[in-house]
Order: sequence, then structure tokens, then C-alpha cells
Amino acid sequence: MLKDILLKENYQVIVSFLDGFLENCELSRGILEQSGKRMCELWEDNADGGIRQKLLGTLGRTILHQAAQVGHSHIIRYLSDSLQAGQHLETMHNLFLMKDELGQTAWHLSAEIGKLKTLEELWGWAIEAKVNLKDDLLLAKDNNDQTACHLAAGNEHPGVMRKLLKFAEAELSQQELKNLLLAKDKEGQTIWHLAAWENYSHVFQTLMEWAEKANLNQQEFKAVLLEKDDRGRTPWHSGTLNNHPEVYEWVTKMIKNPQEQKELLKKLFFHKDKDEQTIWHLAARSIHADVFKMLLDVADEALSKEELWELLLTKDTMGQTAWHLSAENGRAESLNTLWEWAKKVHINENELKNNWLLSQDMRGTAWHLAAQRGHITVLKKLWDWAREMNLNLEDLLLVRDISGRTAGHLAVEMGNTRTLEEIFDWAKEAKLNLEVDLLLAKDWNGQTPLEDLKDCPFISEDKKAEVLQQWIHYLPDA
Repeated sequence: MLKDILLKENYQVIVSFLDGFLENCELSRGILEQSGKRMCELWEDNADGGIRQKLLGTLGRTILHQAAQVGHSHIIRYLSDSLQAGQHLETMHNLFLMKDELGQTAWHLSAEIGKLKTLEELWGWAIEAKVNLKDDLLLAKDNNDQTACHLAAGNEHPGVMRKLLKFAEAELSQQELKNLLLAKDKEGQTIWHLAAWENYSHVFQTLMEWAEKANLNQQEFKAVLLEKDDRGRTPWHSGTLNNHPEVYEWVTKMIKNPQEQKELLKKLFFHKDKDEQTIWHLAARSIHADVFKMLLDVADEALSKEELWELLLTKDTMGQTAWHLSAENGRAESLNTLWEWAKKVHINENELKNNWLLSQDMRGTAWHLAAQRGHITVLKKLWDWAREMNLNLEDLLLVRDISGRTAGHLAVEMGNTRTLEEIFDWAKEAKLNLEVDLLLAKDWNGQTPLEDLKDCPFISEDKKAEVLQQWIHYLPDA
């Protein structure tokens, strides 16, 4: 019965009660010996000394896995005391080394959830069971090639990484400490990439202490920050993608010389991942407008105006700049940040028109991308800027994408009726011929917007009818 309770997830309330009970209860040696004997009998298969499958829970996890993954340190202590009382050290050893379907031991799970007491209990268990502390704990990797340190790097609990460092310092040589600090998982990510993703200050501080004990020099520090994962991204790119651009502060804390700081930041700014995207492309997706502003503030310090303008015009494999991605993702505030910066540093109007307002990626301009996604706030910004520059408004409204479609085609295709309403109003302001320039405009395949609507497979018939009714309203004889 106890075995089922400890293994099955639907008994978690009872297990939590048991863990609390064991915290305040001292079991006699006789009870512990009986528990250890029964545990050993259940654990070992009489046929081959292996482990009975019925003693494994979800994902092939043992009772030790189950206790570790929820932080039940008192149950772990009970299991350890029971097996030690009966001198079942081989069972202790085998139970500790048992891996689940993800290739993780209880040690990995404990590091991942960040329960310090559980981690300490398992370390004590490993010592008693004579487990190889270096190979089977500190350097042991799961199926994703992640060590316990990788799993703990994104953990908000401050004591776990520090405790792992203390254990590692006691068992590993300086070179082994360094190797662990730079070890990559199957996605090519180091501990630094994973730490940057969450950017907990206590984790970075521990990594700095770790680097000092591993005797990393300044060049090796730089290499750490420039290290790429399998997608070609550095730790700073990883942090920015998760809305932590302040990871750049790692540079100023690790590299003391101001000129070397600027040189390293320049490399990081201009670095491209496997999609040819810079850090600006990643920031353009962020829902947090302050991400873009912070990057611009840092770039203003580290780069010249010409370098930064060149960087902002960098295109990825889809031909998109950060401008295109901000428009496509509806990031009006990020676009505004870019626009205000361009005005502040006096980027001339021709460059703004050709490189931003009318610049095409592999699908169209920012105007097309925003219209297709229904980002009306972005469209309004683009329209206002075009007016501010005295741009021929017809150029913006009727610009064609690579398939010859206008924004009207794209809005119809996606059933964006509110976008269409705005486009028609702007067309009136620009004194366009609605019938010729919008309603009957043909793409390169000779299709009008309504013909596109008819053939569109991914919007409902009701929505098509709504768009059609709106379209008819703007016909000259309506």
C-alpha cells in the first residue's frame, strides 16, 4: 500500500501529509529495518535482480524520483534510513542510479525543482551508498545532455546553484570545474545560456564565483559570452528573446576595460544566428516595449550612429529587418522607439522612406504585414509618419508585395473588416479611385481582392459574407 501511495500521483495529498508526519516522527530501528527489508524485497526481481516494472511510476520513475520531484526530503530520509538500517547498500546504490525515461536520476529532478533540503539529502544518500559523486552526480547527463547544473541554472531558488558549486568544488579539479561551466546540452546551450533565459541575479553571481574558482581568464570570459548554441545564439540573445536584455550587464561586470566592453558589445550586437537574425530581430517580437528602448540606449553608448543604422537595416533570411518584425507582431511602441531615435540622430527622409516605410521583405512592406495581421495601431502609426514626411500617400496605400497584392488584398484574405474600414477611409483622404485602385485592383495572377476572398480556405462563410457586404458598401453605386 505504501509503495502505491509513494508512486502514484493521485495520492499526492497523502504523500505530502506523510512527509510532514515524518518530519516530526522518529521511527525505531526495528521499524526501519522492517521497512528496508520489505523495500528491498519489492525492489529486486527474483529472476534477474533487476527492477520490477510495476514498481515504476509515470515516466518510469521510482519512489525516489517521485519524492525528489516534489521536494519531499523527509520521505527521502525515511527511505535512506530504512535501507541503511538493514544494510541494503546495493539497493540504495541501484535506486539512486535508476534513470527515468528522460535519462534523469532523482538528483537531476531535485536540482531542477530547486529544493535545497532535498538536494542535500540526496547528496548524503549518494555518500552512504558509495555512488561515484563526480561521474554519477556532478557530471551525469540526462537524455538532453544536461547536468544538474544546467537544470538548476534557470531556478529562482538562490541556494541550489551555490550548493552545487560547493559540492563541485570539493570533488572536481579546476579543469573539470571549467569543463562543467562550459558544457553544452544537445541544443548547444551552456549553463550561461540557460541562466540568461531567466536572468536571476543570484545565479549569475554564483556563476561568477564558479568562473573565478575555475580560473577563467578575460579571454575565456569573452568566449563564454560569445558562445553560440545550435541556433547560433549567444547567452545575450537567449536572454533578450525572453525579455531580459539587461543580460548585457554581464559584459560590464565581467570585462573591466571600457574599450574592451565596447568591442565585445559591438560583436554581440552584430552577431547573427542561423536565421541571420541579430539581437534586434529577437527584440522586435517582444511584447515589452522597454526591451527595444534598453537596447537602443546600450547601442547608443557602444556604437556609432552609422554602425547602429547599419545594424537596424540588417535583414534576416526572410529579408526582414527589426522594423518589419515589429510591424508584423503589432509592436507599435517598438516602432515608435525606432522612429524617434531616427529623428533624433537625423536619419534623412529618403532613407526612412526607402529602408523602412516602403522597404520590402520576402512578403511585403511593414504596411502589408500589419494589414495582414490586423494591427490597426501599427497601420495608423505608419500612416501618420507618411503624412509627417509628406510622402505621396498613394505610394503607401497601393504599394504591392511580391505577389502584386495591396494591403486591401491581404486584409480581405484574412477577413480583417476593421482594417478594411481604415484602408477605405485613408483611400478617401488620399483621393483615390476606390473602384479602380482598391476594389478591382489585380495582383500578378490577375486576382481581385474579392476573388481572393472567394478562394480563401481558412475563413468561414459567415466572415466571407461580412467582408463582401462591407465591400459592396463602398462600390460607387451602393
